[in-house]
Amino acid sequence: MKSGVPPKLKVGTILAPTDFSDTSKKALEYTVSLARQFKSKITLLHAITPLPYPADMTYVPLGQGFPVEPVRKKLNGIAESAIPAELLGEVVVRLGTPHEVITEFARESGMDLIVIGTHGCTDLSHIFMGSTAERVVRHATCPVLVVRRG
Repeated sequence: MKSGVPPKLKVGTILAPTDFSDTSKKALEYTVSLARQFKSKITLLHAITPLPYPADMTYVPLGQGFPVEPVRKKLNGIAESAIPAELLGEVVVRLGTPHEVITEFARESGMDLIVIGTHGCTDLSHIFMGSTAERVVRHATCPVLVVRRG
């Protein structure tokens, strides 16, 4: 910083991960507001967590038994109803552990900001392994805005 003036904040792209919870809907409202202010593009992302096969405890490859299209359709519906067309970048469905999918996608895509809600659909698992939001904050390479529930 020169002479006490902070650098201009650039937020051209915002990643909005969703687990379809009320908290992630609230986070999306913040995302849209920020995108309007910064004239940013929003990428809406959902991670499908793979379930292990009981026989050999391996993951099912994407497209082999995972309901990708219904999830993509639901995500597109949210995008159409909640994000103005001029702010929408893309809608993405990926397979993997949510915090890993979110941080990897943000890094690969050069996102400027991630806006994520706390305690979505995984409140009980938070007791055992921490929340997705906490893990995203720890592993993201860009700033993360965490929106609280309530």
